[in-house]
Amino acid sequence: MPGSPIQVRIEPVATVMPLTRGVRCDQVLTAMCRYLDVLATPHRFSTRPAARPLRSPRRSPLRLGLAFALLAGIVPVAAAVTSVAAAPPAGASSFVAVAPTRLADTRPGSAVGAYTQMSERMIRVQVAGRAGVPIGAAAAVLNITAVDTQGAGWVTAFPAGEPVPTASSLNVDVAGRVISNLATVRLGADGSVDIAASASMHLVVDVVGAYVPRTAAVSSGRLETLAQGAVRAVDTRDTRSPLAAGETRAIDLSIVGVPADASAVVVSLVATEAQVGFWTAFPSGGDRPLASSMNIDTAAQTRSAQAIVALPVGARSFQLFSQSGGHLVVDVAGWFTGATSPVSTDGMFVPVSPQRVLDTRNEQGLAPWGGTTVEFGTGSPNPSGIAAVALNVTATDPWYLGYVTAHPAGVARPASSNLNVTALDQIVANHAIVRAGSRGLSVFTQSGTHLVADVAGWYLGTPEPSTLPQQRRELPRATPARQIAARGAGVDTEIGTHPNIDVTINSGRAGLWMGSGDLGVTDHNVYFAHRTSHGGEFRTIHQLTVGSRFSVLGNDGREYLYLVTRQDIIVPRSAELLKVIDQAGPITVTLVACHPPGSVRYRLAVSGRLIGIAP
Repeated sequence: MPGSPIQVRIEPVATVMPLTRGVRCDQVLTAMCRYLDVLATPHRFSTRPAARPLRSPRRSPLRLGLAFALLAGIVPVAAAVTSVAAAPPAGASSFVAVAPTRLADTRPGSAVGAYTQMSERMIRVQVAGRAGVPIGAAAAVLNITAVDTQGAGWVTAFPAGEPVPTASSLNVDVAGRVISNLATVRLGADGSVDIAASASMHLVVDVVGAYVPRTAAVSSGRLETLAQGAVRAVDTRDTRSPLAAGETRAIDLSIVGVPADASAVVVSLVATEAQVGFWTAFPSGGDRPLASSMNIDTAAQTRSAQAIVALPVGARSFQLFSQSGGHLVVDVAGWFTGATSPVSTDGMFVPVSPQRVLDTRNEQGLAPWGGTTVEFGTGSPNPSGIAAVALNVTATDPWYLGYVTAHPAGVARPASSNLNVTALDQIVANHAIVRAGSRGLSVFTQSGTHLVADVAGWYLGTPEPSTLPQQRRELPRATPARQIAARGAGVDTEIGTHPNIDVTINSGRAGLWMGSGDLGVTDHNVYFAHRTSHGGEFRTIHQLTVGSRFSVLGNDGREYLYLVTRQDIIVPRSAELLKVIDQAGPITVTLVACHPPGSVRYRLAVSGRLIGIAP
């Protein structure tokens, strides 16, 4: 990502739940998604299935509390060196910023914006010639919001008249979600875009800028990025000054080196400890538009979004409005040049129809482990002439909560994040303008997740030299389990391998009742052990409460970490235990013992889902 980095440290809050019959983790930890009508009410898309760019979660989401620590640090700014002017390649364009303007709102009764209903699940929105977008524009930067979502699904924006691509602009993981994302979209021949949705939802479309074709080098509208990464401009937690509900605050850009002639700024917005509502970034000196840059749909939520904000001539600030308040972090990733900048082709943009350049689901069944860096190409036919890429980066099927950072391949990873995973089973995407390396791009996952990247276009220039060696990706593979440990809860027992489970547990070990007994695979392993007799290996498993962890050691020497999601007291019937396992989550281990201690009347079942491997 262009800029020095937002470092995000995610600290999950362990939640302790009293032992009780049939208590489910999601009843304790799931934050209720509240409907947010940030924008009034749309035509509802049909729920008829469509070819999906991103699969929906297979399980119902389990939400955990978060405490985010976004670490600041101002780094001196050094703008990129501009090359000698030369003729740009075919399709090159420059950026023209506009004040955020609503183009379409599909909700019934909305008097703002216009669109054409192309089918039950697709609309067409005219962009060129509206809201200050030049008639000959080649691409546009839109903010697309999904509202009143009826289920999990995806939204994709693409040039009008083209087939629906295998790419997504926005993802919805649960019903009731209100979520937006910036999207760079090439326009169709008539200057419009098509927007398709896979589930029933309302859509709102705002425009913030456009790319205009150029046949010669230009001074204005070229992207300038920061070699050291994104630079922190604001962190209201440092000054203990969160935005109040209904407050508009000026964001000073001069402290991070944005030049006075910049025509627009590229920023990363992070709202944290925020209340349900919307946030809008808009130019200084103007009225707040009917548009949004970021939406919060759950109290105390943390959410990030990229925004491109127009800067009036001479202005080195923009305004940010918060409907309901919260803390705010603003990092500057770069800017677009103004009329007094040197003439050059560097930073000019070549838009393309959405194309998928990375999907780890096609390369491996289980998601990459935490700490993995995946390297991939930019998709450009001329990679040596690409300085940055406009991407949509998506995380899906995460192992656990964490952040994702995109950066040049073969270059040290910056301390910033492009998106944050804040719930198990979440699908979350974010627009990112990422500097390119000579080997392409890399994306890092802190806690492990499947990664998807779709390219919307390339910025001209020279890529950074990829001097660091490519990191080896460790693929999950099956390995037999040999020991269960939760030393804080007093559990530490070997796993026996005798085919007769009674022989195993009577020897003072845990015995496999169901599953393959392998780790690192899609499986549900169930282990029994005695509570009081024969060593009482599971004497203290009641201390493994929801939100706590235990580990299973594999024959490969790795510790596989499990988050406790359920603690159930059931009658000793196989059918009851199978119900528990079915609701425990993907890739689980369930520990079972008699309950209460010394009695065989009930069974205590503690279920944990795999969240990664120990470093």
